[in-house]
Amino acid sequence: MVCVATNNEKISSFVPLRSFVVNSNSYTYDNDGNLLTDGKFTYTWNGENRLIKVETADTRIEFIYDYMGRRINKKIYVNNVLSSETKFTYDGWNLVAEFDGSNTLLNSYLWGEDISGSLQGAGGVGGLLAVNNYLTIYDGNGNVMNYIDAADGTTKAEFEYRPDGTFSIKIDSLNLAEAASFSTKPYDPILDATIYQLRILKNGRWLSRDPINEQGGNALYVFVDNDSINYFDYLGLFKKSVAKNEIVTVDVDKCEIVILDGHGSDTIPHEFNFPKKCSAAGFTGCSPKTTNEKIPQENRIPGAPMDTESRVSGSDSKIAERQRLMQGAEEKAKEFCKKCCKKIKIIVTDTIPKLKWYQILSQPPDEDVVVEYDCDTKKLKRLSGGRKNYYDWIPQ
Repeated sequence: MVCVATNNEKISSFVPLRSFVVNSNSYTYDNDGNLLTDGKFTYTWNGENRLIKVETADTRIEFIYDYMGRRINKKIYVNNVLSSETKFTYDGWNLVAEFDGSNTLLNSYLWGEDISGSLQGAGGVGGLLAVNNYLTIYDGNGNVMNYIDAADGTTKAEFEYRPDGTFSIKIDSLNLAEAASFSTKPYDPILDATIYQLRILKNGRWLSRDPINEQGGNALYVFVDNDSINYFDYLGLFKKSVAKNEIVTVDVDKCEIVILDGHGSDTIPHEFNFPKKCSAAGFTGCSPKTTNEKIPQENRIPGAPMDTESRVSGSDSKIAERQRLMQGAEEKAKEFCKKCCKKIKIIVTDTIPKLKWYQILSQPPDEDVVVEYDCDTKKLKRLSGGRKNYYDWIPQ
């Protein structure tokens, strides 16, 4: 919802605007802030704010999602006649195969380390090795620049991007951009949009707003604060930057609490930025003091470990430490409820430094988890992620 003050000298009331015009295109939104019309398409959303239908006068696209919110089916109708159907299968958040309506294989995907140095620590951004027999070449931000035929080494597709994720150059006779292009995410040619896991990016803005509404700031539709050079967003929810020295930098927004779980250094801390009030973070891993002591007291999760010892992943002591951090995050969320928040997102993410292939097989990374604390109900609710046993310590 866009709001306009009715008194410029003193704000006395706000008038909600659910429609406006940009470049002669009329944009309308529902009460949850989901785009309904944009002058070309009509959009339909389900109760979880997932896009389930897109329509024009003669074309209709329908989407189906699984329990994690992953898109598992896409149907295209032309003049109410089914034109095509695509089924999607995944490993975590990474797409591994596409089938048509008759279960004939259309595309297969081969994945390796993404830009985090793990298999899925960055949600696959920069980690796609090949689509069928076509090898990928990336820029430094995990955007696919070229597809190369593995048989003869010829270039089959070439892409360059603007900062908002749109194409400045697109040479793609085989439609490989639909497999993965900007931020290693699939491109939808009908929507002219990039399909992220939790939201859809079109012309540098999301089609739906942040689930915590204005508590995360007024720019509810902006992509990584308009700074895609230094950040990536693999969920459509959470921007993240991984430096070359394998130190993670995380911006924690208002009414957000981040638990970073992974490998630590006894000399170089992971970095948290707190541009707004009512935000907090904590780290669990080897030498946690190096990172946690750099977090301002007002932004530090209560009980964040302050020792310099090593950790054994999966040990009872490590699990207990994770539980204490989650309890501390809930305690911090209750504190924010008294000050400036109605709902608080608790985000559990990890960073895994570059491992050998045999180490990755024995230490598979786990997907991020997003939990919401509701100040009214005083309860935690898991919004996404955490299907693996690794996250059994997080409330369901």
